Amino acid sequence: MYQEGNTLFGIDPDRIAIVGHSSGGYLTLMAGIRLSPRPRALVSFYGFGNMTGDWTVKPSSSYLLMAGALERHGIAHQLITHAEWEHLFDLTQAGHPRVEEALDGVVSFLQEHL
Repeated sequence: MYQEGNTLFGIDPDRIAIVGHSSGGYLTLMAGIRLSPRPRALVSFYGFGNMTGDWTVKPSSSYLLMAGALERHGIAHQLITHAEWEHLFDLTQAGHPRVEEALDGVVSFLQEHL
């Protein structure tokens, strides 16, 4: 199925990225450790790191721990946070210069790693 899917959909398996928002962001992070082969890039928008925490209103400390672990393992990553951004910031604050800057950063990250 792996090879058949690549051919059927014209997918380059060496250039796969996964992007998710909210619970999809969590699934994106899980895909990064559960799929084989692993995707080349992951983009998780406000994916929760701790279900019982206040992750909908401020960046989770779990993100900082994850970024540190990625750094220690030499895995390319970029953690973008902003103290005033809440859940769905890219929808509720669309057009804000800081949001546009963050989204441009995502595009640059994907261009570099795919």
